[in-house]
Amino acid sequence: MKSIKWALIFRREFRSYFQTPLAYSVLSSLSLLGGYLMTSLMAYFQNSLVVTFWLGNMGLISVFLCPLLTMKTFSEERENHTRWLWQSAGISQGSMVWGKYLSAAALWTLILSMSLPIAFIMGKGALIGAGYLGVALVGYVLLAIGMTGAVMFESQIGAALWGWMLGLAFWMLGGIATAFPAPIQTALTFMGLQTHLDQFLQGTISVAAVGMYLISALIWIALSIQILRFRQDLNQRQGLRNGLATLMLGGVALWGISNVNWEVDGSGRIPGTLSAKTQKVLKEL
Repeated sequence: MKSIKWALIFRREFRSYFQTPLAYSVLSSLSLLGGYLMTSLMAYFQNSLVVTFWLGNMGLISVFLCPLLTMKTFSEERENHTRWLWQSAGISQGSMVWGKYLSAAALWTLILSMSLPIAFIMGKGALIGAGYLGVALVGYVLLAIGMTGAVMFESQIGAALWGWMLGLAFWMLGGIATAFPAPIQTALTFMGLQTHLDQFLQGTISVAAVGMYLISALIWIALSIQILRFRQDLNQRQGLRNGLATLMLGGVALWGISNVNWEVDGSGRIPGTLSAKTQKVLKEL
């Protein structure tokens, strides 16, 4: 019965994206941007490198795009006073958060899949597949961070700002980590979103990287559920304890997955893929 309840939320939320201009504007603008970047880069690079550059840009774009997909999820419930209707229907906070998160994740997957056909035509399947997997996982973490902001803040602007600031901080965490001593630097570097995405773009899929993204997303989703319960339940002390327990368990899980050293290299090593025009310019220099 619980699975049916979150599925109802999922179907309602996913349909709502296409009842507003948001989904259409995002899909069309990214398709135009992707076509422009790919055709521009083809003048200087060939095949796999073009798609790799495009996916690298998509990773950074996702930092600013994903919070836009989640910022309205709970603010609209408050504005329309429909949150209490869902609760009176017996739908738990967990079902609410999971249904809304999975609808945003489905839209993000749809956005990425728009450029998949041309990407696989232009590059190696294993290399391109690893790159798309990395960008998708980055987006799933950013959506979970944005979901936490949507639960915390009353306004959509506040939720979007939360997602942008934390998303950018986790994106640059690998660079920020250099200012800390060795043990802390290692931990922060491991949690950096861009650190592992670079490995995916090179065709390397590691269990530690996939686990880091999935565990990070689960931590933020669990925190969203606990924050929602904290705001709605009278027993707020129990909600605070649950939130701290979530952080502790998440930290232990991240530490455990960081010690797993198993990976698959699907790159085949990128060969010299510079175009004839670029090689000529380099020779002249």
